[in-house]
Amino acid sequence: MQIPDISLDGYKIISFDIFDTLLTRRVVHPFGIFYEMQQHLLKEQTFEPEFINGFVQIRIGAEAKAKKRFQKNQANFKEIYQVICDGNDLTDADRDTLMAMEFALELDAIRPIEPMILLVQKARDTSKKVIFTTDMYLNCDYIRQLLYRINIYQDQDVIYASSDLNRTKVSGQLFTYIIEQENCRPGEILHIGNNYAIDIVPAQQNGLATHYYNRTDDTRYEDTLGGGGPYPGKTSFFFQQFAGAARLARLQNLDITPGEKVYADIGSNVAGPLLYAFVSRVLIKARENKLKRLYFIARDGQVLFQIATRIKPFFFPELELKYIYGSRQSWHLPSVTAIGKRELDWLLDQQPFLTLKAFSKRVRLDGNTLQLIYQAYSGKTMPLDTPLTPKEILLLKELILTSELSDIILEQAGTERKKALAYFRQEGLLETNSPLGIVDMGWAGRLQESLMKTISSTGDTPDLTGFYFGLTRKLNSRYGKTDCYFFDHNGETPFTTIGMNLLCILEVFTAADHASTLSFSESNEKYKPVFSTLQYNQETLTWIHALRRGIFSFLSNLDTGLHRAAIQNKYALKHRLALVMDTLHADPAVEEAEYLGRFPYCTDQVESFRRDLAPKFNKMEAIKLLFIQGNKSKNLTSHWLAGSRIRSGGIKKKILYPRFFRIRHIAFHFLRRTLNKIRK
Repeated sequence: MQIPDISLDGYKIISFDIFDTLLTRRVVHPFGIFYEMQQHLLKEQTFEPEFINGFVQIRIGAEAKAKKRFQKNQANFKEIYQVICDGNDLTDADRDTLMAMEFALELDAIRPIEPMILLVQKARDTSKKVIFTTDMYLNCDYIRQLLYRINIYQDQDVIYASSDLNRTKVSGQLFTYIIEQENCRPGEILHIGNNYAIDIVPAQQNGLATHYYNRTDDTRYEDTLGGGGPYPGKTSFFFQQFAGAARLARLQNLDITPGEKVYADIGSNVAGPLLYAFVSRVLIKARENKLKRLYFIARDGQVLFQIATRIKPFFFPELELKYIYGSRQSWHLPSVTAIGKRELDWLLDQQPFLTLKAFSKRVRLDGNTLQLIYQAYSGKTMPLDTPLTPKEILLLKELILTSELSDIILEQAGTERKKALAYFRQEGLLETNSPLGIVDMGWAGRLQESLMKTISSTGDTPDLTGFYFGLTRKLNSRYGKTDCYFFDHNGETPFTTIGMNLLCILEVFTAADHASTLSFSESNEKYKPVFSTLQYNQETLTWIHALRRGIFSFLSNLDTGLHRAAIQNKYALKHRLALVMDTLHADPAVEEAEYLGRFPYCTDQVESFRRDLAPKFNKMEAIKLLFIQGNKSKNLTSHWLAGSRIRSGGIKKKILYPRFFRIRHIAFHFLRRTLNKIRK
């Protein structure tokens, strides 16, 4: 863990703010403790229902009332609860019970901010005096217990608490008092805190040196998950804890480079919560369907499998989980027994364009051989890497259907099918005595079709359910059942538009650290995947691992009780996750656009053309991009336009404004309709 780069040289005394500087809570907002307390009161039922139901708002409002009633800058803990009791006909014994409950929950909720704890130790090691300074209703005795809990308090330390002294940091009076008590010059004290208005400005006005430590400020994602942002005031103990886990995970992402930090923070705040919600639902559905085994398909399935392994004990301990190698390249061709519409759809799929080289890889045919066949049929030479025009694609389709190329494809398919079936048999996919499930992020669902077609060629038809984040089309029932989490082809969930916009970013979230599977081969009587030679570079692998660290850190900060609560709050949680994802997609921060936008991305099944997810464009490219319908240019492809806008900057950012693209869409639609009317 890295110590924050804060110089302590030249100071005699180091003053630390406490909450959100040295320690934080497992809830995202301080009032999250009040929601937890309300949950305990509901269970115990020792107070009137009216008081329990309104407790959170009563507790939030009591502090201001106590300040006014006792005419103090900072009311203390007892005074706050005295106001609560007097206003709700409660006894002194009730007051003491409520105070003890709240502090016990506070003590249980606190977590150390490890880098800052190391800074305190550094201060001690360099013979600095350490003091703790807080504007807080808890007095020194309570604060001391909290500091003992995180193993940071020592007997020689001094605590300056506003509730004891009736002097606050925000007024500056507490800093004046500290200077007097420590009998030193203001410049000999360095105060470190997380609130600019409360910690930094008043301290500077009193002559103290300061350091603004704002790493603990809630992110917009944490606010949205926890109840801020688009949901001010609408929260619960579950969402406070859920967002708190995301926040704690982010605070642990420090000992890394700027690029890794961006990916780790996205893992903690966005990918972790989203993929957890998806995988937990899959496990619940698997239990309901009494599945024996669940297969996670490479490569999207790698991180999903790792998440499922970690949370399975909370949902379906008996379920067998397996990671199975597969890809469009290794599963589609073995499924071909005849060439019809389905086969032509993926053979001629333009993602975002088609070349002879890409086609040759799909059918495992030498590119030069295909080039010669195409030349003999069309009468012209076509370079392997040149994108085919619609007319040339139509010519290739005719070539497939009317020449020996069809026989070559079917022969290759038969060879690949034997190897694929041997691998599937080895992994237990050919078992038909119990229901099985596969897990993939989804989109078109063709992998499930290919899997079922290949297995059905043996005469067996397994009881298979495909679990997906989302599907853009409906699968025929003969290919098994499907279950979608976020969106489906019918638009039956309210998240279809958001989900469809997020496909490319979701594929970054689930990027694997191994290459794509091309085929299968036998070695020592065992079938193994044959991987592509196209690997991510070391920087990209580092980003993938940083993203995973953030995801797994989020999982490790989830309290056990949250898993059951996640089931009960599944619809509200999905809604907030949609807002979080839409924020990242439509309005990324500069550093998010820069590093996420640099991720190498390709939609083609054979990965024939990789490009930045959100490339930078110069002014001329931005103008061209605005007028290229369908985004088909090889050099003008952005899968994440908002990221490209921010990365390009300047006038390009204005040219690539989303409104212009909406106008372009309307204009193209109008022209198309007009031309169609003229033709008629």
